[in-house]
Amino acid sequence: MNRIILFLYSLKGIFLPKPFKEDFLLKDITDSLKDLEYYGIEHDKENMKNDARACGKG
Repeated sequence: MNRIILFLYSLKGIFLPKPFKEDFLLKDITDSLKDLEYYGIEHDKENMKNDARACGKG
């Protein structure tokens, strides 16, 4: 019986979410938002250039 309990306890991290630290989660979210902001601005600039070309103004 102890072997089964130890085996199930060893699988705890596989089937159940592992505990996380709030600081790590906040840093990950902040980094993702920075990437989104950077790529979003660049993507908008490219779309504006394409729109201007399509209208014959660029």
